[in-house]
Amino acid sequence: MAKRFIFELESALRLKTYAVQQSKDHLAQIIEQINDVNSSISELQNEVTILQESNTQLGKQSADSLFHQWQYQTSIIQKITTFEKKLIQLNEIASVRQKALIIATQDEKIFLQLKEKKLLAHKIHLDKEEQNFLDEIGQQIAIRNKQTKI
Repeated sequence: MAKRFIFELESALRLKTYAVQQSKDHLAQIIEQINDVNSSISELQNEVTILQESNTQLGKQSADSLFHQWQYQTSIIQKITTFEKKLIQLNEIASVRQKALIIATQDEKIFLQLKEKKLLAHKIHLDKEEQNFLDEIGQQIAIRNKQTKI
């Protein structure tokens, strides 16, 4: 009597759910990379600050020593610039992946809403069948009562 509910698009819903999870994972990877680059930038900036402070405190140094410190400081600044460019690229990738996650989530939500509607329609159909069955039983009882009275 009671029919089992089968959602015809269950496999598509599972694919949408998988796509959402993949999008979340990809976004998490990019965010982790962004955090790594940010920490690298801050470490290098701290190192530049320390170098600048040590340059002002030393007083007399040889020209060769100052030149090497300047080269080292310049290389660190170039690394910072490289990391900042990479950070810009990662932020762009993160925004693209956020949009992809939003789209995947919306697609999944559409399928979930469709599944809910189909489940509700299935329940309504089962209720109607049950009501028809009970009406039929009631009619048969009424017919039997009439026949016994006659």
